[in-house]
Amino acid sequence: MMHKQFYRAIDWFIPAAMLQGDSDRLMARTFVMLHLAGPLMGHSVTFFLARTPAGETWQFWVTEAMVAGFLAIPVLLKASGSMRLPAMTSVQMLVGLSLFGSFYFGGISSPLLP
Repeated sequence: MMHKQFYRAIDWFIPAAMLQGDSDRLMARTFVMLHLAGPLMGHSVTFFLARTPAGETWQFWVTEAMVAGFLAIPVLLKASGSMRLPAMTSVQMLVGLSLFGSFYFGGISSPLLP
């Protein structure tokens, strides 16, 4: 019963044409679930980063916005009706977040190191 409501909520983001085939539906559901759960997991890093002096910088807020931006990807899937644009956007956002985050908060200059 509970899983039907969960899938109904996930399926809201998926274009009708993608719900017809089993493989397309599974791929789209996985894509949507990852983009709804991923930012929540990503916020575990920014949660600890916010408790350092780096949490008061503009770089922290850009990183926070980039992590939260992944929540818009399922909406983009619904609006575009295709996986192509949301998938490419997601990859570009992930690359940008990784490079930005590691440049400002990675390596020996990490505020999370003792």
